Amino acid sequence: MSQDNLDLQPTYYCFLNLWLCSYSEKSFELFLNPKLHIIKSMITVMTKVSREKVIRSAFSTFKNLVENCPGSIEILVDSPILRIIDNACKSLIKDSDVLEDIEFVG
Repeated sequence: MSQDNLDLQPTYYCFLNLWLCSYSEKSFELFLNPKLHIIKSMITVMTKVSREKVIRSAFSTFKNLVENCPGSIEILVDSPILRIIDNACKSLIKDSDVLEDIEFVG
């Protein structure tokens, strides 16, 4: 996920793949790997792309990780996730599932 080239569709597909991986226990160590910094990269991308479908897939991923991979909580707390949550709540997101995921993570 290059932060320099933020084409919406490839970013969305990347986030969808990460969301699917967040269901697998085998992937948890990759999400937590400090050399890969997957969660931090997702958050960095989210600060630059505010489309609802990207927000939806990211927060669904974060919700899965918070529920099933306790180490991810520390990474999220150490990131600017609260600013993203605040911005997402101020936006015009109408999907109740997205709002529930945002509340859960926040």
